[in-house]
Amino acid sequence: MARYAYLYTERELEAWVDRIKRIEVQADKILVYFNNHARGQAMKNAQTLGGF
Repeated sequence: MARYAYLYTERELEAWVDRIKRIEVQADKILVYFNNHARGQAMKNAQTLGGF
C-alpha cells in the first residue's frame, strides 16, 4: 500500500504541463490518470494539475 500512498508535489506535477500541452494540440481528448489513490491523493493531484 505504501507504493500508492504518495502525494505528488506541485513541482513534480508542473513538470508534466508542457508535455501535456504539446500533446493537446494533436489530440481530440487527453486523459491523465493517477494511481496514487490509497488515501485519496489521486483526486488532490488531479485538481492541482488541472489548475496549471
